[in-house]
Amino acid sequence: MGSKPLVVFDVDGVLASAGGTVTGQQLSALSCAWGILSSRSQARALDALQELGLVHGCPYEFIEVCRVSQRAEELRMIREKYPGFTEYVYVADRERDKAEAELAGWQFVNANDFGDHFPALKGRGG
Repeated sequence: MGSKPLVVFDVDGVLASAGGTVTGQQLSALSCAWGILSSRSQARALDALQELGLVHGCPYEFIEVCRVSQRAEELRMIREKYPGFTEYVYVADRERDKAEAELAGWQFVNANDFGDHFPALKGRGG
Protein backbone atom coordinates (compact mmCIF):
# COMPACT_ATOMS: atom_id res chain seq x y z
CA MET A 1 0.00 0.00 0.00
CA GLY A 2 2.24 2.84 1.23
CA SER A 3 1.94 5.88 -1.01
CA LYS A 4 -0.44 4.31 -3.49
CA PRO A 5 -4.04 5.31 -4.07
CA LEU A 6 -6.89 2.82 -4.22
CA VAL A 7 -9.03 3.30 -7.33
CA VAL A 8 -12.50 1.74 -7.45
CA PHE A 9 -14.50 1.46 -10.67
CA ASP A 10 -18.19 1.07 -11.31
CA VAL A 11 -18.94 -1.22 -14.29
CA ASP A 12 -21.98 0.01 -16.23
CA GLY A 13 -21.24 3.19 -18.13
CA VAL A 14 -17.62 3.07 -16.98
CA LEU A 15 -15.81 0.05 -18.42
CA ALA A 16 -15.54 -0.01 -22.21
CA SER A 17 -17.15 -3.45 -22.22
CA ALA A 18 -20.22 -2.01 -20.47
CA GLY A 19 -20.88 1.16 -22.44
CA GLY A 20 -18.11 3.25 -20.87
CA THR A 21 -14.70 4.59 -21.80
CA VAL A 22 -12.21 2.90 -19.43
CA THR A 23 -10.25 0.28 -21.36
CA GLY A 24 -8.58 -2.95 -20.36
CA GLN A 25 -5.23 -1.45 -21.35
CA GLN A 26 -5.72 1.40 -18.91
CA LEU A 27 -6.66 -0.98 -16.11
CA SER A 28 -3.73 -3.31 -16.84
CA ALA A 29 -1.29 -0.42 -16.80
CA LEU A 30 -2.32 0.99 -13.41
CA SER A 31 0.49 0.78 -10.89
CA CYS A 32 -1.88 1.25 -7.98
CA ALA A 33 -4.40 -1.03 -6.34
CA TRP A 34 -7.86 -1.08 -7.88
CA GLY A 35 -11.16 -2.88 -7.59
CA ILE A 36 -14.74 -3.00 -8.75
CA LEU A 37 -17.86 -1.80 -6.91
CA SER A 38 -21.01 -2.51 -8.87
CA SER A 39 -24.65 -3.40 -8.55
CA ARG A 40 -23.90 -6.19 -11.06
CA SER A 41 -23.36 -9.65 -9.65
CA GLN A 42 -19.77 -10.71 -9.18
CA ALA A 43 -20.11 -13.08 -12.15
CA ARG A 44 -21.42 -10.32 -14.44
CA ALA A 45 -18.66 -7.95 -13.29
CA LEU A 46 -16.10 -10.65 -14.11
CA ASP A 47 -17.73 -11.04 -17.54
CA ALA A 48 -17.18 -7.32 -18.17
CA LEU A 49 -13.53 -7.64 -17.16
CA GLN A 50 -13.11 -10.70 -19.34
CA GLU A 51 -14.54 -8.81 -22.32
CA LEU A 52 -11.72 -6.31 -21.76
CA GLY A 53 -9.21 -9.17 -21.81
CA LEU A 54 -8.62 -9.05 -18.06
CA VAL A 55 -9.46 -12.09 -16.05
CA HIS A 56 -6.52 -14.45 -15.84
CA GLY A 57 -3.81 -12.65 -13.94
CA CYS A 58 -5.96 -9.54 -13.70
CA PRO A 59 -4.43 -7.35 -10.98
CA TYR A 60 -7.66 -6.19 -9.30
CA GLU A 61 -7.88 -6.32 -5.52
CA PHE A 62 -11.58 -7.09 -5.21
CA ILE A 63 -15.03 -7.10 -6.74
CA GLU A 64 -17.72 -5.88 -4.35
CA VAL A 65 -21.44 -6.02 -5.06
CA CYS A 66 -23.73 -3.33 -3.69
CA ARG A 67 -27.21 -1.93 -4.08
CA VAL A 68 -27.31 1.34 -5.95
CA SER A 69 -28.84 3.07 -2.93
CA GLN A 70 -25.99 1.91 -0.68
CA ARG A 71 -23.00 3.17 -2.67
CA ALA A 72 -21.72 5.61 -0.01
CA GLU A 73 -22.00 2.97 2.69
CA GLU A 74 -20.15 0.43 0.54
CA LEU A 75 -17.37 2.92 -0.24
CA ARG A 76 -16.95 3.56 3.50
CA MET A 77 -16.76 -0.20 4.12
CA ILE A 78 -14.13 -0.62 1.40
CA ARG A 79 -12.05 2.13 2.98
CA GLU A 80 -12.24 0.32 6.33
CA LYS A 81 -11.43 -3.02 4.73
CA TYR A 82 -8.45 -1.58 2.81
CA PRO A 83 -6.85 1.03 5.09
CA GLY A 84 -3.55 2.79 4.57
CA PHE A 85 -3.94 4.15 1.05
CA THR A 86 -3.07 7.80 0.46
CA GLU A 87 -6.19 8.44 -1.62
CA TYR A 88 -9.45 6.72 -2.35
CA VAL A 89 -10.74 7.40 -5.86
CA TYR A 90 -14.12 6.30 -7.22
CA VAL A 91 -14.54 6.23 -11.01
CA ALA A 92 -18.15 6.25 -12.15
CA ASP A 93 -20.42 8.03 -14.62
CA ARG A 94 -23.35 9.71 -12.88
CA GLU A 95 -23.91 12.78 -10.73
CA ARG A 96 -25.55 10.52 -8.17
CA ASP A 97 -22.28 8.50 -8.01
CA LYS A 98 -20.35 11.72 -7.45
CA ALA A 99 -22.62 12.69 -4.57
CA GLU A 100 -22.28 9.23 -3.00
CA ALA A 101 -18.47 9.29 -3.36
CA GLU A 102 -18.23 12.70 -1.75
CA LEU A 103 -20.59 11.63 1.04
CA ALA A 104 -18.20 8.73 1.74
CA GLY A 105 -15.14 10.99 1.66
CA TRP A 106 -13.80 9.66 -1.65
CA GLN A 107 -12.43 11.62 -4.60
CA PHE A 108 -14.70 11.25 -7.64
CA VAL A 109 -13.50 10.95 -11.23
CA ASN A 110 -16.05 10.83 -14.02
CA ALA A 111 -15.36 7.87 -16.32
CA ASN A 112 -15.30 10.21 -19.32
CA ASP A 113 -12.46 12.14 -17.67
CA PHE A 114 -10.49 9.10 -16.50
CA GLY A 115 -8.04 9.40 -19.40
CA ASP A 116 -7.10 12.85 -18.10
CA HIS A 117 -6.38 11.41 -14.66
CA PHE A 118 -4.91 8.14 -15.89
CA PRO A 119 -1.28 9.30 -16.37
CA ALA A 120 -1.21 10.66 -12.81
CA LEU A 121 -2.69 7.46 -11.36
CA LYS A 122 -0.41 5.20 -13.44
CA GLY A 123 2.77 6.82 -12.17
CA ARG A 124 2.00 6.87 -8.44
CA GLY A 125 3.51 4.71 -5.79
CA GLY A 126 5.87 2.57 -7.81
